[in-house]
Amino acid sequence: MKPIPLIALLVVCLGCAVAAQGIYPIYYDCTATGSMENATRLYVSNGNQTGVRYTIRLYTSQGGELAMGEYFLNAHASHQIWLPDLLLGSRASAWGLCLLQTGFGYPTALDVVAARYMNGSLLTYERIPDGVVTGWHAFFYDASHSPGGPETDTHVTVMNPTDTANHYRIELYDIYGNGLGTVPGVVNPKCTAVHRLSEWGGDRNVAFGLCVVRSEQYSYETFAVNVFRLRAGRILTTETVP
Repeated sequence: MKPIPLIALLVVCLGCAVAAQGIYPIYYDCTATGSMENATRLYVSNGNQTGVRYTIRLYTSQGGELAMGEYFLNAHASHQIWLPDLLLGSRASAWGLCLLQTGFGYPTALDVVAARYMNGSLLTYERIPDGVVTGWHAFFYDASHSPGGPETDTHVTVMNPTDTANHYRIELYDIYGNGLGTVPGVVNPKCTAVHRLSEWGGDRNVAFGLCVVRSEQYSYETFAVNVFRLRAGRILTTETVP
């Protein structure tokens, strides 16, 4: 039997390490400016038969790391983590990517729920599914508006938990499958880009249907997508798209 080249062995080991990393990218908002205070609470549950070690890192929308916490969660136990407690100093830029990541050698499957608050009032609960860092995300959007009707909008946040800059393209379709336009973008490591679909222009009477966010150039360019759906300025739902 031929000996395995060292470089091949390293590639296999690195592949195993990546496969063993549980990655949960979460859009968070803990900004506090003037009379407005936002906050995000995480509920982390462990359905495994053994304990799990994990870390939480908070980044600004420009990719700067603001805070980090390390945790160990026993089997069948749960944590609730009030993210503002991790932050020191000004919270003016405390929004963007929250990256929850399990440690190497531990089970990767956790149940993660984000609760979002504004001025102390609960807005939404959102479960963060596994496997959301991909190069293709498709979901329903509504950015329509007709005279005399309520203003609706969909905000799309593209988060990059990887260590490379990734290019993407947003495609909008109406309910008949007709393309309404595309917008290219690039999101740098640990950064977050926000797109308000109502600002795209065009006939908003038909601005609802399928939205696709996909890698622009290469299949290895991956990212996570979070969606806020609003009506009359009020948040109705939030979703991390598989």
